[in-house]
Amino acid sequence: MSASNASQEKRSRTWIVWVIVAAVVLGAILWFSTRPPQVTVAEVRRGDLPMTVTATGEVDGHVAELSSTVQGQVEAVYVDEGARVARGDLLARIAGMSAPGVAAAAQTALETIEAPFDGVVSRRWVDPGDAAIPGQPLFQVADTEQIWVTALVDDIDVGKIREGQPATIVLPSYLGRNLRGEIVQIAATATPRTESGIGGQIVRTRVELTNGTGPLRPGMEVDVTVESVGARDVVLAPADAIIEDQTGRWVLKVVDNTVQRQPVELGANNYVHAEIRDGLQPGDLVVVEGKEDVRDGDRVRTVERDERE
Repeated sequence: MSASNASQEKRSRTWIVWVIVAAVVLGAILWFSTRPPQVTVAEVRRGDLPMTVTATGEVDGHVAELSSTVQGQVEAVYVDEGARVARGDLLARIAGMSAPGVAAAAQTALETIEAPFDGVVSRRWVDPGDAAIPGQPLFQVADTEQIWVTALVDDIDVGKIREGQPATIVLPSYLGRNLRGEIVQIAATATPRTESGIGGQIVRTRVELTNGTGPLRPGMEVDVTVESVGARDVVLAPADAIIEDQTGRWVLKVVDNTVQRQPVELGANNYVHAEIRDGLQPGDLVVVEGKEDVRDGDRVRTVERDERE
């Protein structure tokens, strides 16, 4: 074989190789371009819909502010802040003001300030020699054993709680420490969250501690969580499958690898799952990821998400 023929044959083989490569690349492009898109689906199931109600809470307790009933001067103080006292213990003595024209020995009235119950002197506002004015507090006594939490439950959540329901008291000041409680009273009326009326309405809910008061003190702020069931034995779909627009609420259901737009009627929703009152049945598959890439009638490939995760 001459050199020219060999060179020509080499060029022919190279050309054939390039043709084959181009055909493979073109085929791959055509295959990927016509291949149905992949979406993630989840199965609609039947079950209970758990709900979590969260609220801020205020630690309340048996607290009394003590003041004098006569105007005079604090003659003596017998306790400091933090002192434990028993009911009837003497806290202070008040000397009353003298009336004009009456001998001092005969006209000075004495008043004693006593602890109204067993507890702790949480505040002391006076020292010996200070003026005592009727209605102005001298001491604050708190019963650290009689403590409860007032949860400020949003009015939209009050239907999810009931008296007798367990509650968890979360202590932000003590990370990782929670206390158990029980709802014992739900107020009959809703009140503004703030004095200005901003922030919506709340329903004051009393929670009694069931395993001790721990480090709680009256005046502290805590968080309260209540686990409940929003609906029992209902059809449930993933909340991220729900699409809402001006036409209503709907999902993308997959039947035989084909997308179908399916209107739905919703019930309760815990933002993880939604109660489906109409439009879906247990076992249906709905698109949860890739919704923006497909339309009604499209063919799709599916990968199923495990709803137990």
